[in-house]
Amino acid sequence: MMGQPEIKSGIPTVTGNWIMRELIGLARTVDLTLTGRMLSAQEAFTFGLISRIVPEDEVQAVALALAEELANQPPHAMRLNRQRIAEVTQQGFEDAMTAGVRIQTEAYATGEPQAMMEQFLLRRKKA
Repeated sequence: MMGQPEIKSGIPTVTGNWIMRELIGLARTVDLTLTGRMLSAQEAFTFGLISRIVPEDEVQAVALALAEELANQPPHAMRLNRQRIAEVTQQGFEDAMTAGVRIQTEAYATGEPQAMMEQFLLRRKKA
């Protein structure tokens, strides 16, 4: 499962929706950000948020095989590809981080996230 459940805790999201908008479009991003609903692995795969689904007992083996495959790529081409990916995403990332500081500061100044966390902890204590 994955999603943007922050709203359910009184916390706005700023980096997750920046990432998702590029991958799944604005309408789906707005839906997930404002509802806080969680996606199944299949839905996340269909949306293009993840590139593969692996059975739980195979995760480590598949991850290690992928790491080996990446490590065996031509190193200069790999470095240049990674550099270019960083170049095309850096400005948007920096904007999301700046907005994140501003928005999170405002959110926490209201006391809403703290109150939501207190309610959550009280419910867990009673359970």
